[in-house]
Amino acid sequence: MIKNYLDILGPNGLIAQRLKHYEHRKAQLQMAEAVESAIRNREHLIVEAGTGVGKSFAYLVPAILFVAEEQVRDLLKSRNDFLPDPFSSQNSSSDTIDEKNFPNEISSDQKSPIHLPDDSPNASSNKSFNGSSNSPDQPRDNRTDQEPVSESQEPVFDGYDQDEEIKLRRVVISTHTISLQEQLFEKDIPFLRSVLPFEFSSVLVKGRSNYLCLRRFNHSIRKMASLFDDDVSETFAQLKKWSQKTADGSLSDLLPRPPAEIWNEIACEHGNCSGKKCPYYQGCFYHRARRRVANAQILIVNHALLFSDLMIRRSGGNILPHYDLLVFDETHTMEQVAANHLGLSISQGQIDYLLNRLYNDRTNKGLLLDSPQSTLSDNKKSASDFIKTFSSSEKPADHQKEIANIEMTQRAQKWVVECRFRAEELFYDLYQWLNERPGGNGRVLETNIVKNGLSEAFRSLSRSLRLLAEIKNLDESQELIASRLKIDDLANSLDFWLNQKEPGCVYWLEQGYSRGRPKVSMLGAPIDVGTILRKELFSKIPSIIMTSATISVGNGKVSSPTQNQIDQSFTFFRSRIGLTNVRSVLLGSPFNYRDQMTLVLLKNMPEPNDKNHFYQDIFQKTLKKYILETDGHAFVLFTSYQQLKQTGDSLLSWLAAQNMPFFSQADRMPRNKMIEKFKSTPRSVLFGTDSFWQGIDVPGNALQNVIITKLPFQVPDQPLVEARLEKIAAEGGSPFRDYQLPQAILKFKQGFGRLIRTKTDCGLVVIMDSRIQTKSYGNFFLKALPNYRLRIDSIDQ
Repeated sequence: MIKNYLDILGPNGLIAQRLKHYEHRKAQLQMAEAVESAIRNREHLIVEAGTGVGKSFAYLVPAILFVAEEQVRDLLKSRNDFLPDPFSSQNSSSDTIDEKNFPNEISSDQKSPIHLPDDSPNASSNKSFNGSSNSPDQPRDNRTDQEPVSESQEPVFDGYDQDEEIKLRRVVISTHTISLQEQLFEKDIPFLRSVLPFEFSSVLVKGRSNYLCLRRFNHSIRKMASLFDDDVSETFAQLKKWSQKTADGSLSDLLPRPPAEIWNEIACEHGNCSGKKCPYYQGCFYHRARRRVANAQILIVNHALLFSDLMIRRSGGNILPHYDLLVFDETHTMEQVAANHLGLSISQGQIDYLLNRLYNDRTNKGLLLDSPQSTLSDNKKSASDFIKTFSSSEKPADHQKEIANIEMTQRAQKWVVECRFRAEELFYDLYQWLNERPGGNGRVLETNIVKNGLSEAFRSLSRSLRLLAEIKNLDESQELIASRLKIDDLANSLDFWLNQKEPGCVYWLEQGYSRGRPKVSMLGAPIDVGTILRKELFSKIPSIIMTSATISVGNGKVSSPTQNQIDQSFTFFRSRIGLTNVRSVLLGSPFNYRDQMTLVLLKNMPEPNDKNHFYQDIFQKTLKKYILETDGHAFVLFTSYQQLKQTGDSLLSWLAAQNMPFFSQADRMPRNKMIEKFKSTPRSVLFGTDSFWQGIDVPGNALQNVIITKLPFQVPDQPLVEARLEKIAAEGGSPFRDYQLPQAILKFKQGFGRLIRTKTDCGLVVIMDSRIQTKSYGNFFLKALPNYRLRIDSIDQ
């Protein structure tokens, strides 16, 4: 008999009956009870659950019971042992269930489909504040773990109409990393499905651009010669065989994967779908996935897709179907991901990519090359020459249409060339503006810093594409419409950035390099995402469960903190995401850190910002000592890419002499591949920066030493950080106390947490930054950690 979570997770529950050596965890049961209560009482909940608590089962079990309420009641009725569901108000059990009703349906009238940004699967898509997006700088594969789960992965659905969306209770579970998404969908949920005596449905919601579009695929086969520089016939032959046998038509089912430039031409794409009018609609992989999601109760998504849905709902549409409960795992990333996804990024590479896809006058390739007479090249006939081949009596309707086709195609080509010229001019002016201000951080505080002739040219190109699309066949028309939408988005985004239209946002320029040439990007982000999240998320979803191993900033050594102490420890997180009315739960890790790990602090170590030029020599000498102590098996976490590269270059020959395999983020290897190689290679050493401080799971002997080179304070003059600090100061707060310090403590806890992942893990965490002992704020970092065994070493200078 299933009354609630205890009958599944408890010491005598269904899981214990299935697994011989199952050990129920007290903290897991506490979290499950808190989640169940939050769902029942329509509350928001923050839960910090330390490593090893088993938080995924703690929220999955109450969520499944919630969506399968009717089945659970029917099961109990059939056994003549009926007990009303814990989420209903008719009765309550003795297990802290009170009399609140959670309705089956929460009305939503935001069902209308709307235009979504482009979502190339191999491309980073950056949303602007007004919901627009940009073409990729360079296509890239979003299934690597180089980034969190598909920050580049775009929405799956344009929205649901009433005859399409099935009325179900739904739970959306959002994760940040691929590894957790796969764990939930491929391991945790299947196990629970095998244990529970009732059915529930679940689906992994992929970005729409992960799916093969059969119409675009066949169109690309026909236009292969004009779309691709090389002979790709063999690749398309292999893709043809795959398309006929694949189960779901998605990238996850395709190995090896085709080059990005090919997949971009054949993937499902916003603005490039004619829906039920498409001749391939019945076999469409994307629409099959759409129907699966419409019928599912548990939706596994990533944070990027969730925020896409959030922004689309502001315009009256929706990407995901209606849902009643949101579980936001890895929630410590919420502010960062929201700022990135709700922000804006425009680069010349993005513009070049889109224009070259339309027409590349250098290679004579592109969508606007569908007939010999349609090129602007001097060796081809012009429209007027083509027209002269007909007498006035020899111009039937089809000839007139062909003439219009050639004239409008050439007009569009001319505007592509003009847009490319104006883009070069715009970004050169931005580069000059940036370099006239050496020593600055690239922040732009004034509007219209350069002349913008590109938006006007984009709109002229858009009009040409619209007219041309009207006389093309279905395939070509859809491609042109999709390109036109992207052109319009870019024109609007350029105006938006240069005019700084959105108040409460920060705008800046960032210089990089591509193929040895300097490149400039235009970036923007909301300074305070809390305002948006409070209005568009927390006020609209009845219950949101937010959980992570690192959310609180407080004393991690207090064994039984009061509720007031718990609430205080979450103050920073709540203030950053705009959350006021919320219940807070703090659950420590079941691991014995005092026995399993040693924290090493260093006496006499120079401060990292010491101007003494001997610092780097001392740092490298000390680093060698601690790498040798554990015979490799070490993560070295940096806060500066420059120092990582400098140190890696200096220690490369030494590591080789020690026969220690070396993996460095400076080598540009995808993060997931680096981690797999580190795990499988004995005595290895890995150097990583920002993304390696979190979301990395290396249990066992492969990792025995985490070396933190510097306390992870954010660079204060980074434009977004600078703007946030200014806002805090303007409101009468302390930028260091209210933002910089708690932000660094959370990042520090994440780095510390890489070492102990299981009950049998052991090793060292070495802090090479002497400020943790010499500065008054250093004690806040140490207090935030669980109980540990301390060792203080003196370096030999």
